[in-house]
Amino acid sequence: MTVEGGSSRLTVRVPLGSDVVVGAESGGVGVVGPLGHVSAVSRSGRVIVSDVTSADIRAESGRVEVDGCRGECVVRGDSGKVEITECGTADIVTRSGRITVSGVRGDVRAHCVSGRVEVDLDEAADVDAETVSGRIVVRYPRGVTPRRTDEDDAVGGDCVLHARAVSGRVTVGNR
Repeated sequence: MTVEGGSSRLTVRVPLGSDVVVGAESGGVGVVGPLGHVSAVSRSGRVIVSDVTSADIRAESGRVEVDGCRGECVVRGDSGKVEITECGTADIVTRSGRITVSGVRGDVRAHCVSGRVEVDLDEAADVDAETVSGRIVVRYPRGVTPRRTDEDDAVGGDCVLHARAVSGRVTVGNR
């Protein structure tokens, strides 16, 4: 794992599968597994996490990237893009910034005040996506039909989709 701040850089090596807690006041955090549970906090700077069992990331300002989280991936951010590639479940809340989640095998919760939300699922799963200002795009695999909570006649379906954009469009489709 690497923590960078200003002109300093700290690299720490831990045994494979270890749980890790790391934070930075001003600088980036990079954690590369295979590792267990990772908790990462950054006040200002990019957070990159890959190949972990689960993740809990808190970022005040800066981009968050997660690539390969086998279980639950939780991200809380104030401003900055959040990009998750391959995870079990995702729970993301940010005030400002685009949220992109792909390769998901479980339920997704993605909420932001200002920013686009994109969810690309690998299988049928419930999605709860909201943005005040921005567009929402949700893609399911071919043959999956979600039950949309925004439709009065919604019945059946392989999973539940709640998508709401106060100022923006909601697009749902299959790939």
